[in-house]
Amino acid sequence: TMGGDTRYVIMRFQIPLYASNRPLYNRVLVAINDVTSIRLSEISNIEAKNRTARYLNSSNVIFLSMDIDGVITTVNTRLSDMLNLNSEELIGQDWIQTFIVDSDRDDLRQVINTLLTGASDAVELIENQIINGDGQVYSIQWDHNVIRGEQGDIQEIVAFGSDVSRERTLESKNLQLQAQMQQSQKLNSISTLARGVAHEINNPLTGLLNYANILEEEIEDPELREFAQGIQKEGTRVAKIVSNLLTFARLDVKNKQELKVSEIIDKAVMLINQSLLTDNIHLNILSSDDSLSIHGQEQELQHVMLNLITNSWQAIMRKTFSPDEKGQITIQTQLLADVDPQVLRVTVEDNGEGIKSEHIDNVFDPFFSGSKRVRRVGMGLAVAYGIIRDHGGKIFIESEYGKHTCVTIDFMRLQDPNINEHGDN
Repeated sequence: TMGGDTRYVIMRFQIPLYASNRPLYNRVLVAINDVTSIRLSEISNIEAKNRTARYLNSSNVIFLSMDIDGVITTVNTRLSDMLNLNSEELIGQDWIQTFIVDSDRDDLRQVINTLLTGASDAVELIENQIINGDGQVYSIQWDHNVIRGEQGDIQEIVAFGSDVSRERTLESKNLQLQAQMQQSQKLNSISTLARGVAHEINNPLTGLLNYANILEEEIEDPELREFAQGIQKEGTRVAKIVSNLLTFARLDVKNKQELKVSEIIDKAVMLINQSLLTDNIHLNILSSDDSLSIHGQEQELQHVMLNLITNSWQAIMRKTFSPDEKGQITIQTQLLADVDPQVLRVTVEDNGEGIKSEHIDNVFDPFFSGSKRVRRVGMGLAVAYGIIRDHGGKIFIESEYGKHTCVTIDFMRLQDPNINEHGDN
């Protein structure tokens, strides 16, 4: 304008007509509509959106908006960086189905349903895990709110989140330490009880075996002598069980030595085999070489084996078998000669209830149980995981719910001086 102001206008041009409807080419009609206020409002809105976007992208907050169907409409840079995708790749994708881990999807759907039904306009402090294309998982704590239109209808759901992955990792480690401390206290109690039981049983047992031996020597009747031999046999078996119980509960848990894996398995089986027989569960032990050895602490490794066998036993007892089926546990020891001749693999497999897919990633978490009916005997898998790790080994689980579970442990075996690094004599 003459005064230096900037105005936004819409101009319409039209050629006028004579009365006979012939164009009057030497004249032009111009209609001018001042839209300055509308244009300035639009510019202001764009600038406000840009400021908001800059704020969301520069802050440590994780931001997401989605429509009522759960389809992503907006994300900030922090979220796109975590998911390793740019905003254009994220917009239009199903948020829950694509980026929320399986075990958290139903809970989040309930939150969304609470918002959409109008039961609440905001749901705070909801935690779930998101996963990106590389398989990296983050624990996020969210606040969800609805955005309503002019008519009061819900148009979008916005979520503001904070990354609590580090805190959850520290909590998990603390829980594992607590579990190990509790297990240590249990071992102290078991050790005290075992020593008392051994003292009370071994003294009369020694007398019983001596008397049976005298009877065997003095009795001439072959049938009675066979009874005396039977007393000696069963008494010796009781003595061995008591001895294994003492070994199991002994407290010198830091003394590592050369151990035969087959003996560790046999001693653990001795403590639970009668229960397996009572429940008609078949135990199959396979070994490519009974002399295979590792360097470790006997009592800790016995604990692990007993725990794994006990878990298999419980899984079988929770499953309903057909008349022609039978519960089975298979323990196999072998060298991975084709992969690494120094790796000794122990597997414990059962045909029990199995583990649900949504629980498989949590089985090593302290105090976790995928079944409310589980009977808690011995340590949890969290402690077993810690023991195997302390022995330089690895433990992992494969399971199909309703069919089977296989726990695999890989140790580094003790090197035989007669075997070279390629596994050859």
